[in-house]
Amino acid sequence: MQDPVDRHVGQRLRIARLERRLSQTSVAEVLDITFQQLQKYEKGLNRISASRLYRLSRALDVPVGYFFEGFEAQSSDNVKPAAAMRRARRRHAIDSVTDPGVRRALQQLVDTLSSDTSP
Repeated sequence: MQDPVDRHVGQRLRIARLERRLSQTSVAEVLDITFQQLQKYEKGLNRISASRLYRLSRALDVPVGYFFEGFEAQSSDNVKPAAAMRRARRRHAIDSVTDPGVRRALQQLVDTLSSDTSP
């Protein structure tokens, strides 16, 4: 399944390339990849690594952030806030303790130390 971020970054790559009137082959050569690989990037079928994204930004003379512009306007509801992930990690760590008394004490300690005591 395609990730919406990969699809968006690929679309932005294609736009930047076309605005500069560059062929897929010429951009691919700069990156030392095949034009087929570049096609997959532009379609969002393959994820672009951070280092390759940096090299693309240099080759197309755009900031790295260019590739993500406009994505925030789309839906990013599937991304959990950092606080929710921390709570999930804490819960998982506490749940791994087998002694119920120790588990209860740890949960009380975490609740006392945490400003967010929601379940």
